[in-house]
Amino acid sequence: DSSITASLPGQVVEIKVASGASVSSGDTLVVLDSMKLLHNLTAATDGVVGEIFCSVGDSVEGGAVLIELESAE
Repeated sequence: DSSITASLPGQVVEIKVASGASVSSGDTLVVLDSMKLLHNLTAATDGVVGEIFCSVGDSVEGGAVLIELESAE
């Protein structure tokens, strides 16, 4: 299992997946606005979206866990 974390402090502007969705390595899961730049946070591996710990509009700190990914088995 792995997690998607905020690379920088910012605001969540879009969540592109729902809990239970299958994702592939490289898929964009969350879009984060940090200092007026949009950052696409992507899946590092294939998997299934577990719990989502953020909502659109949330302000998050750098390193905050946003999405839990479970291994695709």
